[in-house]
Amino acid sequence: MAILKNYPFRLIGLLLAVLGLPACQSPIKLQPAATAPAITAVGYAYLDNQPGPSEGERRLQAMNASKLQAYRQLTEQLYGVELSSPQPDQRWHGISRGTIVGAQVVRQEQDGNLFITELKLDKADFNRLAEMPAPINRTKWWE
Repeated sequence: MAILKNYPFRLIGLLLAVLGLPACQSPIKLQPAATAPAITAVGYAYLDNQPGPSEGERRLQAMNASKLQAYRQLTEQLYGVELSSPQPDQRWHGISRGTIVGAQVVRQEQDGNLFITELKLDKADFNRLAEMPAPINRTKWWE
């Protein structure tokens, strides 16, 4: 008779123990998917703002300026931006440092007076970039 009286308490204890076991397991580290999306960045430059004696030289400078701006945006997305201000009432300064290797030029075209460059960086290249020198933050935020 005493066994039947303790039966509900034993059943509840066993149920709690079984349900509590998954909480004791270590967290599973998820691996990035093989088909993860790429990071893209777009850079713009106006032809009229470029110095140079000829139209062709201004076009080449706009092409390079838009490509550099796209690389800067990729660097900001991967490594972040460090903001600083010498004093509270002065201007803020931002800097981004990093190394980008393996970015692909998706498109580079002229649209009227504007030059546009779009870059793409596949997620497969992220681990290789983490080993490159001189980033501000060496943590792998994508893992």
